Amino acid sequence: AKQLHSQYSMDENHDVGIHDPRSVDLPGSDSGKQPRVWSSSPEHGSKTDRGKQIFCNRSLNMKNIVAVGFDMDYTLAQYKPETFESLAYQGTIKKLVYDLGYPSELLDWSFNWKYMVRGLVLDKKRGNILKVKAG
Repeated sequence: AKQLHSQYSMDENHDVGIHDPRSVDLPGSDSGKQPRVWSSSPEHGSKTDRGKQIFCNRSLNMKNIVAVGFDMDYTLAQYKPETFESLAYQGTIKKLVYDLGYPSELLDWSFNWKYMVRGLVLDKKRGNILKVKAG
């Protein structure tokens, strides 16, 4: 599988600078910003089908972003479920313990990624557990 990597920097005005030889400026959009295209091809995407390229026409100031969610529908990337779920679990546990004051015993718990249940909703206010299933 091909991998996509990029480096960027942000100045004091929160303007982003891209440092990637695989990214190319495209003609300006309606917003006046220069859209960019990234490709894992070293020839700036010349070998990558246009429909498989990733486009970005505006930057996002992440200064006030507290959390980032992932839509695991494999639209832009294929994930290794065991690796992804384990990393998400470990990051969540560390956040709970180190930032939110949860008991440190949580760090000793083990995680079984196959135990994940799709569509499970926990209602902490009323104490209900809902299994949501389409169809």
